[in-house]
Amino acid sequence: MNFSFKELEATLGFQLPADYAGFLRTFHGFEGQIVKEHVVLWDLGEPESANLGYAIQKNIPGSLGIG
Repeated sequence: MNFSFKELEATLGFQLPADYAGFLRTFHGFEGQIVKEHVVLWDLGEPESANLGYAIQKNIPGSLGIG
């Protein structure tokens, strides 16, 4: 992981939800099948670039894309 939680939170402008931070500490992202759906949950390095690239916070203020 290239980013720390503090760096990511500073870039995003808010604290990560505790359950998502716990998920990242334990699993470092996920990609696979859940029932019939393919699910991707980004690791710690992805949310910053993806949220900025997709302008998520501009279009949905106070939100965080996670996968």
